[in-house]
Amino acid sequence: MRIAIFTETYLPQINGVVTHIKILKEGLEALGHTVLIVTADAKAHRHYIEDGVLHCPAHTLKRIYNMCLASPVSSARLHYLREFNPDIIHLHTEFSVGLSGLAIAKILKVPVVYTLHTMYDDYIYYIAPKPLVPLTRKLSHHYFRIFPQHTNVVTGPSKKCQEYTTEIGSDKKVEVIPNPVELDAFHPSTSTQEQRNEIRNKLGIPLDATVACFVGRLGREKSVDVLLRFWAQEMKLEDNMRLMIVGDGPEKEPLEQLAKELKISALTVKKAYDNLEAEGMTVTVHGKGTYVAASNTQLMEEERRKEVEADLEAAIQKGRRCGMKEEEIRSLFELIMEDE
Repeated sequence: MRIAIFTETYLPQINGVVTHIKILKEGLEALGHTVLIVTADAKAHRHYIEDGVLHCPAHTLKRIYNMCLASPVSSARLHYLREFNPDIIHLHTEFSVGLSGLAIAKILKVPVVYTLHTMYDDYIYYIAPKPLVPLTRKLSHHYFRIFPQHTNVVTGPSKKCQEYTTEIGSDKKVEVIPNPVELDAFHPSTSTQEQRNEIRNKLGIPLDATVACFVGRLGREKSVDVLLRFWAQEMKLEDNMRLMIVGDGPEKEPLEQLAKELKISALTVKKAYDNLEAEGMTVTVHGKGTYVAASNTQLMEEERRKEVEADLEAAIQKGRRCGMKEEEIRSLFELIMEDE
């Protein structure tokens, strides 16, 4: 089959939609299908095809994740699609390129598959002032309803997609197809234990610590702030766990500031360890962790000895109050020691 995939965003941009489309393209081609990616490109001055990608001239919207918007109407784009002669058009975004895909599919009389990736209600605050959010949401529902209503099949990576299409007023069934994962790229055999240990050493993570990791775009809709607040409230130092936030986005600096305020940033933890080590309380062994210093261990042993002496004194006093003589108490201690 010949499949034309329409998307506002594609490589070299990196985000969830791009990753999905890249893996889908490679999978379809491995099965013998021919794939053409149709995408907006702010650097393109004309339409052209290179390495299976039709680049469409576009403008960048810096306010919305630097999204590129191309004209939804283009005779050059239609010409290239006529030559490609697709059996199916697959839409992955809902803006100018997506609208273009709908129109071209109607002209060429080919079926359309639409994959819903984004719950746009979560993104309205990027473009609308807070007082206008309810009205903007209502208008967006009218617009986005166009896509499920005018395509043959709708797919989505989760059940939440069905909830969203229902909320915007569409009765179209969503076929749930989970996002693919490149298993080979994440297989343990792709790295050695020495390489993994080296990474931990560079990041200051003990070899025996459990690492929880968030990987993704740092946007408000990802609710990473909820994760940070949970971590600060529930996780203790003795749990021997570390949290890694991997990614970038508009919320990076606010999240870094929140981590500092919650006193869970790596910088804050390291500063605490440095202070303990400066006071001679701890010793850090690179790649293994932080340990109580030998001199401090002796101090702790003295404290434990004092606690035992206090407990024994309390037992002796209790025996005396019960009328026991010194010899009886001493014999009792000797009997207990013999049993041990």
